[in-house]
Amino acid sequence: MTLANALLRSCGMSSSAAHFAWIPASTPARHSDQSEAPQPPSPEQLYSALDGREVEVWGKRHRVEVYSVRDEIGRRWVQLALRGEPAYLVTLKLAKSDGVEEVLFALSCGAPVSFARVDAAPTKPH
Repeated sequence: MTLANALLRSCGMSSSAAHFAWIPASTPARHSDQSEAPQPPSPEQLYSALDGREVEVWGKRHRVEVYSVRDEIGRRWVQLALRGEPAYLVTLKLAKSDGVEEVLFALSCGAPVSFARVDAAPTKPH
């Protein structure tokens, strides 16, 4: 069973019922030594990989705007906005080892996620 199917199943969904898709920014580079397990991204790397990414949530396109990625209290916390119609403010509580794929699947099943629908999500300072 793939990670994607396992996450969808844990949310009580099948792959045919998934309502979240993502558009990859680029193809990840392959490691020359495939025997090593990939290291999880640092909070800074995850921030960069997610910020500005185009996603589709519940059939509507959104742009991800990341506010913060922090590793605290044994977990990884991600705060972001989904810019689109409607806009959402989202807080994710993940494992410290989670990366982009896990964030996108967590968004797809909504747990453990806090979604707040807003008319206009506040903009982050530049």
